[in-house]
Amino acid sequence: ATKTSAGKTFKLDQLKGKLVLLDFWASWCAPCRIANRKLVATYQQYKDKGFEVVSYSMDDKDKLWLDAIQKDGIPWIQVSDLTGFDNNPVAQAYYVKQLPTLFLIDENGTVIQQHIDHEELAAYLKKKYDHN
Repeated sequence: ATKTSAGKTFKLDQLKGKLVLLDFWASWCAPCRIANRKLVATYQQYKDKGFEVVSYSMDDKDKLWLDAIQKDGIPWIQVSDLTGFDNNPVAQAYYVKQLPTLFLIDENGTVIQQHIDHEELAAYLKKKYDHN
């Protein structure tokens, strides 16, 4: 079952009504770790405006997963079912073939952008939330 890093059960539809960045990553993926750290400031800037991030880890060892979250100072929702990458049902449902893979999901739960990078995301959030 998919659990948060705090051990709570998690379902994506808990976030209906928010703009969600769904991020598939793993502690052993160097580009993922760099991308995570880049995202922290962006998250802090928009989290109170309706933007949420969910990082879905492909780790299979909880210690490595939790250490990476702590070391990178990641403040957003962290989930994993600790089954690793190869047979991961959620990754398969989203056709994730490489890490990191990011999806932008709108308030209704529809994927609106796939493989979005940090610059594209920042531009999108700026346009969406900084108009006033």
